[in-house]
Amino acid sequence: MSKLTELDQVEKYFLEKASEANYGLWNAILIVNGILVSSFSFIISLAPQLNSCLVKTLVAFCSISIIIILCNYLITKWHYFIIGQQIISKSVPSDRQKQDDIRRSIRRGKLIRYIEFFAIILLLIEITLIFYIVFNVDKITQNVSPLIK
Repeated sequence: MSKLTELDQVEKYFLEKASEANYGLWNAILIVNGILVSSFSFIISLAPQLNSCLVKTLVAFCSISIIIILCNYLITKWHYFIIGQQIISKSVPSDRQKQDDIRRSIRRGKLIRYIEFFAIILLLIEITLIFYIVFNVDKITQNVSPLIK
């Protein structure tokens, strides 16, 4: 084993905790967005007068957030699948292959962080939209026909 692949117990512990934290964050974002999409879709069906551009934007942002977080899961799954294949094959990679693997891993890690950051920004925008919609329902429904209300 090379020095890069040797980890002591403390390093292993913190790497596992980092993975758990990532999955916990991604799960939380997925759950919150799933609830928001369901809730606001249901609200639109019950109260068509709230079928505003803001509500549609909120549902769209939630949907986008769900999709990009699912991409993080797929990228991570693919990463571990590749590592598993390399371990099973028991072939010794060349120095060039090792460098390429390291570069790809770094790129995947950066991509995951960017996606995660974007999902969090979307979540903050969604929360802002929810507050605006909730506290301005009268303004949103003001120009709606009395027959619909």
